Amino acid sequence: MNNSSKLQIKTLIYLTTLVASSVLMVVPAVLALLLSFLKFRKPIKNAANRRKVLVTGAPHTKGLQICRILSNAGHEVILADMKRFQWSASRFSNCVSKWFTLPNLNKETKEDYRSSLIKLIEETEIDWWIPVSHTATAVVDTEVRVHLESTNSRVKVLGIDDVKTAALLDDKLLFLADCKTLGLPVPRFYRIQSSQDVFTLWEKGLFNNSHFFLKPLNPYSEDRVCFTRIPDTLVELSSFMQGYKNKISPQSPYFVSEFVKGDEYTGNVLCKDGKIHLFVSNPSSPMQIDYQDARDKTKIYNWVESFVKAKKLTGSLCFDFMEDPRTGEMMGIECNPRLHSSIVLMDEKRKEAANAIFLALEGHLPSGETSGKDYPVTPKVKATHVYWMYNELSKLFTREAAAAARRILHGKDAVWDSSDPLPFFLLPHLQIPTLLWDQLWRGQPWEIVNFCLGQLR
Repeated sequence: MNNSSKLQIKTLIYLTTLVASSVLMVVPAVLALLLSFLKFRKPIKNAANRRKVLVTGAPHTKGLQICRILSNAGHEVILADMKRFQWSASRFSNCVSKWFTLPNLNKETKEDYRSSLIKLIEETEIDWWIPVSHTATAVVDTEVRVHLESTNSRVKVLGIDDVKTAALLDDKLLFLADCKTLGLPVPRFYRIQSSQDVFTLWEKGLFNNSHFFLKPLNPYSEDRVCFTRIPDTLVELSSFMQGYKNKISPQSPYFVSEFVKGDEYTGNVLCKDGKIHLFVSNPSSPMQIDYQDARDKTKIYNWVESFVKAKKLTGSLCFDFMEDPRTGEMMGIECNPRLHSSIVLMDEKRKEAANAIFLALEGHLPSGETSGKDYPVTPKVKATHVYWMYNELSKLFTREAAAAARRILHGKDAVWDSSDPLPFFLLPHLQIPTLLWDQLWRGQPWEIVNFCLGQLR
């Protein structure tokens, strides 16, 4: 049986399981929907505070979280995303007033996506735009922001100021070089153009008694979670590099990075002109699918504050760190110029998060709100551990069963909300099945279902 046939069987099994289990969810979903009507959100007290907000980034839970935060504060929320994500669960949230479908984004359709987004913002008379960007849309969304500013558009955008900055933050090497210039701690790194450059570094003795590894710049590379040590003997190095013979190229760039053996963390911010208005930090990993607050790691905030202030940054930013176990120093390893999923930790402080967004975009708090509260806003002290139910259910049949059971019993699902129940039921029984069907139809490979991002990876 070839790989294509195995992929088709795998997709059909997953798809059949989700569709079949949908039957069991019909009654609970209907009951939950009926009960949700009893939970009315309080109308906004001051109409002057109400804004019409466009949120882009529908399949991700973080996009849904932003919709809930803003709707809870009384704002009108409009949601939009690409055609391939038109059946996203968040589209059916009662926190979303309207949905708009944008063209899919690729090299050929970039201008279509860009012009459709601009048209939507202008014709719908949007007050705020909060791009909860995909990896692929981060730079294009910044281009749209620059265009809007050049035409004196009325919309206020909580996004990166310029394309150059977005590209710098999105490029691991440029980001690390910038951090080094600012004197912020980062692992040692070396740019390479080809496999031969690795041998040149070996000749200089770089790999002697040190752990370095090859890191791809492509975030979807199969090697993104490979930290195998580069050998320090020529024979072993030659054998090791055979595996990268057809991988390293100008079209598929890698770099040599020092390996820091320690715990990984994330620092997630909403900032405006170098000032942080909302901050979340949490333990992390390459495939993080549950979140808990890490406010005790104060060096994360100090590092992020220094970088954001020095660059006078605006927008949603996520920084990844490794903690040196010997010194406790936080070493920045990369930045993603988009909101991180750990924003779900703010669910227990929706009002404060909404005020932080208002302050960042308007320069002042909503009418009737005092300025006595501390900023930046952070999650509740001892914030509830957040997980995704279907991710945890799959672990109940593995060695992680005990830990998964504890999370389910003592934590909270990131999508479930008794006043907004449909997204919880539609994520696994509509959104994911439609994506699986699309992959099956196009014969595209996938490895895992990520319920946090609402995508196949």
